[in-house]
Amino acid sequence: MKGFSMKMSQLYIIKILILGLVSISQTGNAYYFQANKWSKGSTNIIMLPDRHTIPKGKVKSYLRKVQNQRKNLLNILEEHSSMAIIEDLELVTLELADEMNTFLASPSNYDPNKDLELSLEELLKELQHYESPLTGFTQCCHASDIPVYNVDFRYYTDNSIQGKLKADQAYNMYKKVMAEIESYDDSPKFNAIYKKKLDKIKKQFNSCKKFFQRFIKTKLPLNKAIKTTQYDKTLDPIVTHIRAGLYRYLVSKDEARKLAKRDVKSMSDVDKKRILVRDFLHKLIDLRILHQIYVNRKKYKNVIILAGGAHIRRIEKILPQLGYCSESSTDETNKNTELAVLDINEKLPSLLT
Repeated sequence: MKGFSMKMSQLYIIKILILGLVSISQTGNAYYFQANKWSKGSTNIIMLPDRHTIPKGKVKSYLRKVQNQRKNLLNILEEHSSMAIIEDLELVTLELADEMNTFLASPSNYDPNKDLELSLEELLKELQHYESPLTGFTQCCHASDIPVYNVDFRYYTDNSIQGKLKADQAYNMYKKVMAEIESYDDSPKFNAIYKKKLDKIKKQFNSCKKFFQRFIKTKLPLNKAIKTTQYDKTLDPIVTHIRAGLYRYLVSKDEARKLAKRDVKSMSDVDKKRILVRDFLHKLIDLRILHQIYVNRKKYKNVIILAGGAHIRRIEKILPQLGYCSESSTDETNKNTELAVLDINEKLPSLLT
């Protein structure tokens, strides 16, 4: 077993990146609720979306189920020689491995896929208290010698980081991610999608130009900047659109918009600013997932995508354009708010070959 360390130029780029640093963490209250299979030739893509809400009063029972999802998923990935592509903030393992100072020293150069050589036993012991099966799972895969790639880069959502990270560090971090995506040269179809999505991100971002300029000019730590920057009510439609997108994997388009309008109406300006950031981050993560699908399509027969439901829904809309066929209905999701915790052992093995 591995040893365990006790402690874990363009304005639109600036906007995306700085706002991201103040995004609300989405790692809490989550569990895998569904498994969808897509195939192309001999390659299988298995989508495991997670949901970010645990019914009130059921946290303890859900924590046990989420821990079982972690353990069972590790066993199945290893047994079927599968690769995992994951949206993992890794804040827990950054602290466990005493890597926080390394990250803060040079955020844009931090490697979220570095094997921190942590003990699986100690990892699982710590992660049993966390409500998302995504959090820390990259290091669980490393500890189990399972191929894994973490597409996330939003470590700034941790409160201790928000108080220390400055705008120029944010800029450098996002600049690197944007440059990475713009450098992808996969196939004509993949490249066309990258360009289309990036152009859309930039256009929407430019509609928030004045807000982002004010934000950058504060030169404050990120947690303070998000609170002090003036919010313009004309941005409410954009926030509503973003919020609706986060509901779309649960309900219809019309219902999602109704729920989003209700939320935004009662939301504080600070939370609206955080929502603005979250959308741009989602889009960048979607493109990183697609790129990893392309890169690993011939290396592994089974590639498992572990990410939030909003990411999965958007990617599943793109996969047919890339020649992938669904072997399970994407409408299987129960549309009510009591989505069941997926039984990994019951569902997943039958999807893998």
